[in-house]
Amino acid sequence: MRRPRTPRSSGRTEFTHLVPASGDLADLVDAVAAMRSRPITLMPVELAGDAPSGLWIATQAQDYIAYPANADAPWRSGIVCHELAHMLLEHAPRPGTAELTALTALTAHAAPSIDPAVAARFLQRHGYGDAAEVDAERLGTTLAAALGAAHRSAHGDRDRVFDRMT
Repeated sequence: MRRPRTPRSSGRTEFTHLVPASGDLADLVDAVAAMRSRPITLMPVELAGDAPSGLWIATQAQDYIAYPANADAPWRSGIVCHELAHMLLEHAPRPGTAELTALTALTAHAAPSIDPAVAARFLQRHGYGDAAEVDAERLGTTLAAALGAAHRSAHGDRDRVFDRMT
């Protein structure tokens, strides 16, 4: 049985208007930050092998998106777009023991000025077992694809494999 589509979970294209014509990831992050009236800081960090590939940390003042420092541009874009999708879809936080451990380690290593106790909300990209993760992955993939298409258009790049898929 299909789950009913709601405004908060249907959003495959409702946010694509935020994708900048430049195709630049930083410009997309700025657009989401402006829409939410909250700064978003991207943080490349060294993550352990068992750590999530991306992490959204929401403090009272701003949001942070952590991603592996060794992520190439497409991987980084996919991770960041997934975490932005959680924000855009207004997903509720679901902290658990493993997530709190990862958050504490992350903030101690990469952002010592962020007190883990102040990080009121965070979501991780680590598996897609529930509806929120599936919805975020769908929207994140849509945003990343739109961003890639805009980048190719803005810079005259062609991707024959992508062209055949669309």
